[in-house]
Amino acid sequence: MKYHRGTEKQKSSKPITIGLVYAEWCGHCQALKPEWEKLKETLSKNKKCNIFEVEDSDVNKDAKLKSVGKKINGGSIQVNGFPTLFKILNGNVEYYNGERTFDALLKWANRTFSYGGKTRKNRRNQVTRKNRV
Repeated sequence: MKYHRGTEKQKSSKPITIGLVYAEWCGHCQALKPEWEKLKETLSKNKKCNIFEVEDSDVNKDAKLKSVGKKINGGSIQVNGFPTLFKILNGNVEYYNGERTFDALLKWANRTFSYGGKTRKNRRNQVTRKNRV
């Protein structure tokens, strides 16, 4: 399992899944709901993003979690409390434990999208080459 640290950047041409497992009775989930709705609206415009959402009392919850778990290399979604926020990218799952604000959630979600640019290794090599000249 990989947990959010806010410093890593992953690039992928494959679609990612951003997911939420919540419970209607949970106060933390109720507080997150408006922020999650804004995030869903924003991310739904991106063709590389699939939104997954399931409520704890949903009779099909286990089947839905199993279905989305097929995207994970040798694993499944671990629900250890509510709300559980996660993203799946390249067969890896990353759970979110940061602030539950729209801006923080959007920043976390956007870290996975490739908008161009250079990786850290390429930038380092480029700087090293300039220094040698």
